[in-house]
Amino acid sequence: MRAPILVVTTALAGLAASLAAGPTAAQSPSFPQQLECTGNEPGWMLRIDGPTAELSSMVMSTTLSLTGRDRAMDFLDPPVLVWRGTAGAP
Repeated sequence: MRAPILVVTTALAGLAASLAAGPTAAQSPSFPQQLECTGNEPGWMLRIDGPTAELSSMVMSTTLSLTGRDRAMDFLDPPVLVWRGTAGAP
């Protein structure tokens, strides 16, 4: 069974904007080691802790364990930070 794809772009947009204002041109933005995003309609929560994350939603009625990594897309203006993961073991 494939997990539903949830877009967390809106939740992370504020983070990306605030981090983009922080580093100077010589610095690359860095992803926080721990991050929690929540949303509604339907309710969902994403907890990132380094290379692991947990995604839960009211639709799934369960928690999905993810493994992944962060990536700075500093070629964009402003820079964007992305965490991509897959379900299960790496």
